[in-house]
Amino acid sequence: MLTPIKNFKKENENMGRMRGARRTTGRPKTTEGEYKEMKHKLTTVLMACALILAGSGIAYASDHIGIALEHAGMAVASGKDGQAEAITEHAEKALEHAKAAEKEATGEEKEHLGVAIEHLELGVKEGKEGNADSATQHINEGIKHLEAAAKSEHGGGGHGQHGSGHSSGGGYGGH
Repeated sequence: MLTPIKNFKKENENMGRMRGARRTTGRPKTTEGEYKEMKHKLTTVLMACALILAGSGIAYASDHIGIALEHAGMAVASGKDGQAEAITEHAEKALEHAKAAEKEATGEEKEHLGVAIEHLELGVKEGKEGNADSATQHINEGIKHLEAAAKSEHGGGGHGQHGSGHSSGGGYGGH
């Protein structure tokens, strides 16, 4: 007769031998019909996920426009204080988000974003050169077109602000 300690050791030795062995659950194998049904369900779930992700991309463009407007506004506020370095920093972030929005935009929205990007690029350039006033003017023009892009995206049209892209007395040399 084995003592409890020897019995315990014996059981552990047996378990070690069984580790690599494949266990069976007693469940019957999946039939071809069940396999096809599971595959169909999985495909349906994956398609639904893809549609949800594609739908979230539509709202994503407006998110970029909103963030671009926020940074452009902060750049203008910095410009009023004459802080060319801060103007540049915020204008670059606004430019990054405007470009991201442009990739997903179409029609009038894309046109406004293109003009906004031109002005933001000029604002960045002027800010880097230390010209806070000129940078602020370009960024203000960019804001007008970002707002028009946001309106056209939501069906507002934005025709009241649609024009040549030049301000009426900016003094910064146009595009």
